[in-house]
Amino acid sequence: GEMRVELQSYIKDLLGFRKQTIVQYGRFEVAGAITQGREIRNLIVHGQMRGWDDPRLVTLKALRKRGIVKETYYNLAKKLGLNPTNAKIQWHMIAAENRKIIDPISQRYFFVGEPIEIALDKLVAKNIKVPLLPGKRKYRRIPVTKKIFVDKIDFVQNKGKEVRLMHFCNII
Repeated sequence: GEMRVELQSYIKDLLGFRKQTIVQYGRFEVAGAITQGREIRNLIVHGQMRGWDDPRLVTLKALRKRGIVKETYYNLAKKLGLNPTNAKIQWHMIAAENRKIIDPISQRYFFVGEPIEIALDKLVAKNIKVPLLPGKRKYRRIPVTKKIFVDKIDFVQNKGKEVRLMHFCNII
């Protein structure tokens, strides 16, 4: 830290180099995550992590792979400020800041984790129009047949209840 700056200044004086303004700031540490390079390297060498982009890590490579955009870091640095001490941040702060940036531009698609096929007896097959972006007039068409897939957890938790299939219809 400070001793290194003094040593560098001393050497620059001896060699006649001009001195730069040096700003020192602490690291951003994510609570509950490993951020020390040598610890991460050790985990990779011993096969506990796949590499620097392993999604369980909070390295820049891993975060990029998880969809965190660089503007998130800029915004967090502005909010938290840069000072000599390390700043400990929570994962939800990173996720919330990233969401503010990508939500308005991210297209929406469905995902069914553990699919269960159900039959819609009274349905006349048709296409439905689903918005690609919230609040925008950009849509995609999804063909619907009498057989659809719902998530197993949703199916079990809502069996016998009336529920809404998003952008579509109510079913029991």
